[in-house]
Amino acid sequence: MNTGESGRTVQKGISLLIPTLEPEKVRVGYAVGQIEILLSSVKGRAKARNALALRSQGSYLLFVDSDVELSREVVSHYIRPAYASNTVISYEGNNQKLCTRIFGIPRDLFFKIGGFDETFDLGEDLEIGYRLEKCGIKSEIIPKERVKHLKKETSFRWFVSYLIRARLSLRYHAYRLLLPVNRKNDVIGFPILVTAFYRYFFDNRRENVRS
Repeated sequence: MNTGESGRTVQKGISLLIPTLEPEKVRVGYAVGQIEILLSSVKGRAKARNALALRSQGSYLLFVDSDVELSREVVSHYIRPAYASNTVISYEGNNQKLCTRIFGIPRDLFFKIGGFDETFDLGEDLEIGYRLEKCGIKSEIIPKERVKHLKKETSFRWFVSYLIRARLSLRYHAYRLLLPVNRKNDVIGFPILVTAFYRYFFDNRRENVRS
């Protein structure tokens, strides 16, 4: 054992962390050999995950959305090897950076990079994905066809993506995010993108995990 942030005792093992506003509906599925299972009903995806990380005691943090059921195959073929090698692992989502539907990361690395940015209500997975990439850290991928969902994936309001793209393009110099991607939405969305770009040019602060 050793002492982590805020004097918390850290144990070798996995902390299974589940952000949810409906804890009574959570189904963990196949056990991962974790030392603890923690749930958080804090509003806001980034805030909920940071709150869970601060409460945890494991040396490896495994974030799992409440609509995911872990199978024996996913645990044995993907999660346990990632824990054993102390590497980052994530679910194969619809974006090209990182999806936190399942997201495993060594505890010390999570706090070193500041955890999730709490100024992002949505797109926090993309933001931390870009941040890890900037640090030269790649994520091993869990193929989406290997994961069972208890409910269908949902998409957020389309115009929010333009705000996220503007912020990330500025923060990580990923200016390709400013290029048109959807003809149907870009007629209205592109002016939103330009406006957001100038807004976040002057205020694009990050709120790291609060220890």
